[in-house]
Formats: sequence, structure tokens, C-alpha cells
Amino acid sequence: MQGVKLPCPPGKYSTQAMVDAGESGCTSCAVGRFQSQPGQTQCNACTSNEYQNQAGQPFCRPKVQCTPGEHVVNASAPDESRCAVCAAGFY
Repeated sequence: MQGVKLPCPPGKYSTQAMVDAGESGCTSCAVGRFQSQPGQTQCNACTSNEYQNQAGQPFCRPKVQCTPGEHVVNASAPDESRCAVCAAGFY
């Protein structure tokens, strides 16, 4: 499809909004970044309450929130491993 220009899909970006069809002119967003819109020239960073551990994604995932009776032991972990049960007498 020579001469046909298409936008990069969500999860990817290019320095140009439109790239040649069939060519690999699009780059996947890096881990920790996302792009929800097609045809973009950059990716966005996830917020401090979100994460994305896979490249090329159109969204960030919310970090797990500790439940009552738990506390954060590993703030950089996005999943259940970030929380631990509070010691007896604490909450």
C-alpha cells in the first residue's frame, strides 16, 4: 500500500502523526507510559496512583490500594505485594 499514510494505533507513537502503511514507523510506548489516542507523537506517563508493566499499552492500571488493617511495605509494587497486615495493636 505504497503512498498510503495511517496513524499509529493506541499504545504506539511516531515523530510524525501519520506513517506509511505497512512500515514499522510506529514505536510502542515504554513500560510506565501509555497512549490512548491514535496518531500521536508521544506517550503519556502513568500517574503516581497508576502503573503499566507492559510496553505498547493504551491505558494505565490503577495500583492496588491497601485495605483497612494493612499498610504499604513496597510502594513501587503495583499489586497485592505492596501491602502487608499491620502488627497486632496497629491499624
